[in-house]
Amino acid sequence: MKIRKYLSYVLLSAWLCLSHNFLCAQDLAEVPERPDEIRELSPSFKEAYTDSAYDYVETTSWLARAQRWLLEQIASLLKVNPTGASKILRVLEIIFYSLIIIGVIYLIIRIILNKEARWIFKKNREKANTLSFEINENIQEVDFDTLINEAVAQKDFRTAIRYYYLLLLKKLDQFNIIDFDAQKTTFDYQLEVEGSAYASGFNKATHYYTYIWYGEFFIDEEEYGTTSGVYQQLLKQFTK
Repeated sequence: MKIRKYLSYVLLSAWLCLSHNFLCAQDLAEVPERPDEIRELSPSFKEAYTDSAYDYVETTSWLARAQRWLLEQIASLLKVNPTGASKILRVLEIIFYSLIIIGVIYLIIRIILNKEARWIFKKNREKANTLSFEINENIQEVDFDTLINEAVAQKDFRTAIRYYYLLLLKKLDQFNIIDFDAQKTTFDYQLEVEGSAYASGFNKATHYYTYIWYGEFFIDEEEYGTTSGVYQQLLKQFTK
């Protein structure tokens, strides 16, 4: 039974091979030795392709040319093959774009922080102007020496520095160095004092006041002694 099945496969394979060879031979027999019609190109055929539409000039963008030039420079400078130059250029591109991203993030953070700082200082300034007594309208009538002593007794050194600064404004107003106005800023007063004998000391006193009061920086007794000394030294210049 197995032998008969085997013989069937052999006969079938032989028949397929013979059929294939016969068909191939038949196809070859039908191929003519010479074509029925021989076509030749006209001697002037090139004239039909002189239009600008057939002008296949290779164009390269300036970016591609710049990249190719850069690759050549890297390969020449570092003595590497084109593949190595491409890898180096890729690394340089990654570094370049990374620096751009870092720069953008840095600028965004700076903008956010600056806006936040202005909001905080504005809020603190509004809070500073809501004191229980009317300093803004009656600065010449306020006994700042007593207020300073009371604040120091309570260990409230930040408030004491604020009173020192207002006392300084009171003296400057008395000597007609400034024109006190509740709506003015510390910078406005610095512009008014500029050019006078008090300018240097006043700028330093303003610097301390801005950071301690509006910046809400805590200062201890020792730091208060150093800061208040700046105000006391400046106030000694007023003899009236």
